[in-house]
Amino acid sequence: MSINASLRSVSARAKKHRTREAGSRAEAHNRELSPMTAASVQTPHQKIYELYLKRRIQRIGVLKNVIKQWHQLQHSEWFFGTLVAWHSATEGHDFVPDHFLDLIADVVQEDESSLDVAVDRLAAANKRVHEAIEAMDMNRRGLGARRDAQPLAAKAPGGKYNYGQVSDIVRKVATNPKLGRQSAVDILDRDGGGVANVSKLKPENLDKVYEACRVLLVGEGLLPTPSIN
Repeated sequence: MSINASLRSVSARAKKHRTREAGSRAEAHNRELSPMTAASVQTPHQKIYELYLKRRIQRIGVLKNVIKQWHQLQHSEWFFGTLVAWHSATEGHDFVPDHFLDLIADVVQEDESSLDVAVDRLAAANKRVHEAIEAMDMNRRGLGARRDAQPLAAKAPGGKYNYGQVSDIVRKVATNPKLGRQSAVDILDRDGGGVANVSKLKPENLDKVYEACRVLLVGEGLLPTPSIN
């Protein structure tokens, strides 16, 4: 291969690389705009899932670019090694000028730099995918909590205390330094049917949990002793 032909090859590669980068940016921009038309009719959960799918597609695209850059670097290193070997074998004949070796060495460095950038972008894309996964998990937990929550004013038929009142007194027990969270947990377990929180209580257990908490708070002097008529 002549020097001019090699230079034309390097120049063509650089031009092709710039064109490929511009195409990738345009494709990414189009992917960003495409879900917007349906966003107005999507639920929050659907939007988060759509975001997750979009970021997965983006990560795949970035991964493909990493693979391309790696193959390009391998080719450049092979070409440079071949020229070095040819230069050593034909020393004194100037078949491979030193300035041409320097030019190819620069190409290798540019390919190494491009690979580093591509790997960094892959790490960022992977982080965004996991952020979307965490957002979906948080949304699921939030939906579950809202689904399981009871209306604060609800209580058992003929009962004295509602969910809001029971929640308040359980919180007083849990946050009191003398009693602590474990006392509240024990009451919910013993008098509330083994539930983990007030929202899981059955209505028939509301009064029992409230009275158990009140007895503890009265015993610590934190509530007045009820008068006996």
